[in-house]
Amino acid sequence: MLHFNSNAGWCGPHGANFPVSRSGMVETAAGPIDVCETGPGDGPAIILVTHGLGSRDSFEDIAAGLACRMPGRRVLTYSRPGCGRTPASSETAPDALLLREASVVLPALMQATGIRSADLVGHSDGAVVAMLAASLRPDLVDSLLALSPQIFADDLFIRMTYSLPGEEWKSGLCRRLGARHLDGEAAYRRWRAARDVLCRAPDSLLDHIDGVRAPILFVQGLRDEFGSSLQVSLPAARVAGPVKWVLLQRDGHFPQHGNPEQVLALIETHVGDDMPFSRARRTGPAALSLA
Repeated sequence: MLHFNSNAGWCGPHGANFPVSRSGMVETAAGPIDVCETGPGDGPAIILVTHGLGSRDSFEDIAAGLACRMPGRRVLTYSRPGCGRTPASSETAPDALLLREASVVLPALMQATGIRSADLVGHSDGAVVAMLAASLRPDLVDSLLALSPQIFADDLFIRMTYSLPGEEWKSGLCRRLGARHLDGEAAYRRWRAARDVLCRAPDSLLDHIDGVRAPILFVQGLRDEFGSSLQVSLPAARVAGPVKWVLLQRDGHFPQHGNPEQVLALIETHVGDDMPFSRARRTGPAALSLA
């Protein structure tokens, strides 16, 4: 049974005819987490893991779209530590942030919400959290979709990181992304610190994903301004399970905003009941498609 600390509320776009969602703070073994969910509480779960400067609101359109397309599924999105209304874990070092989220925070959230296993959809470094979770806790992950992953510090990743100032108020990045945080400056510093660590050790996260056996779909825009195709090709070569790629010709780093219907269709196809992979068939060649 799921218990929220606040009354059920609306977390869909204003004026849209979307299913009403339940939202609030969930107490977990890793601390309180800001959560929004739609669909039946006992349905097969889809968990959306936003990028490192987002909050549960960053995936609200995709969550609402999935609720309409897949009404039997339980769709849950949450604010990662230090984002939205979820407090940060002050004792976690920058080089351990994503690993802790994958091995401690996400499993604690699933346990607190009664989810035994789920399909994961992650964006940017949220896709990295999903991949790490699938490797470190394979029992919890049925499949995963990595949208514009940021797992390797390629040249573009490094240039974009060091082109941004150290202070959020100088970059305005949280504001431009529409993010709403308790402390936007602290959220930005944590995000930037984790990127700085990866710039100094470009392939350090790749060393942790060899255990991914769940079927994975990589989705990347060919106009991604934050990372090259190495963000897909390198992890695709490392994971143990079946892999597919989809490259979106006209999209950048945020296809869920610029091309939401395409992203919804890809999620529905990959995690639907008729998905081409099952837990018993987690081996096979990689495939590449272009949309």
